[in-house]
This record gives sequence, C-alpha cells and structure tokens, in this order.
Amino acid sequence: MEVVTIVDVEPGDVVRLAAEDRLYEREPVTLRVTRVRHDLLACYGGEWVWLNGFEVDADGREGSWLRILARVAALTGQAGRR
Repeated sequence: MEVVTIVDVEPGDVVRLAAEDRLYEREPVTLRVTRVRHDLLACYGGEWVWLNGFEVDADGREGSWLRILARVAALTGQAGRR
C-alpha cells in the first residue's frame, strides 16, 4: 500500500508545534526547518514526518539544532511562515 501525503512545509519555514504534535518529546517548540524527510513518510503511515532545523526563541534567534518527529496534520497551514 502506497502512502501519499503532502507535507505542508519546506526548508526555511518556521513551524510551531504543540507538545502533543511531537513524538518522543513533551514540550512545545518553534523550529526553523532546514530539512523535511519525505523519504521516511511511509515508515510512519504518513502520519509523522522527521524535520531537521533550529529551535527559535521568542525573539526569533536560532538556538539548538533539533531533529523532530512531527505530526503531519499539525503542519497544515504553516507553509511560508518565515
């Protein structure tokens, strides 16, 4: 069975994820995306996607580099935020 999912973000976008929209972590985060791992979508049934990027603080400064497993549905509507 082929999984076809559209991930509504791309490198350069800033996404805000609630704690429940991250797998393995339980804190909300704001992330400037540097990579979207489309190649691994099928591994998670199209429901979760790996994002790489930098945490962004309230002042817009980049901090730690993160790899996040994010809920695809939570990314809808966040494309183009920079």
